[in-house]
Amino acid sequence: MGSARFSEKVEVGNQNPKAGTEFNTGTPKAAPGDAEMTDDMEIIRSSGNIFRDLGHPYADREQLRALLAAKIIGVLDDRKLTVRAAHEVTGVAAADFSRIRKANLGRFTIDRLMTILSSLGQEVDILVHVHPRVTAIRSDLDP
Repeated sequence: MGSARFSEKVEVGNQNPKAGTEFNTGTPKAAPGDAEMTDDMEIIRSSGNIFRDLGHPYADREQLRALLAAKIIGVLDDRKLTVRAAHEVTGVAAADFSRIRKANLGRFTIDRLMTILSSLGQEVDILVHVHPRVTAIRSDLDP
């Protein structure tokens, strides 16, 4: 395919849809009730797990499912497989690959995602480290 071609030159600015090709090049103004932007910003260090940072009750499980799904997507992309082609290769429903691509992982267990990776010819190794959480869930459980 060739590059896109335009029959007229477009000027920089905010186009006014009611006026056709007229442009509003004035300074943008805040709408009533809009918050004013400031340079003040608080930086918070991530735990490395976005689900934990957002307070998800099953953060570790969701993180693992997201990582496995990302690996599946990576294999599909590397092999340039469509969801239908992936179905032909693995026998897994094309709709399931579509759900994985859209990060709609509610229907998938960790075991199922690992099985899909295996059916794509991938070997999955899981390394587990168990240690106390930094923040205690219940202080009355401490000895």
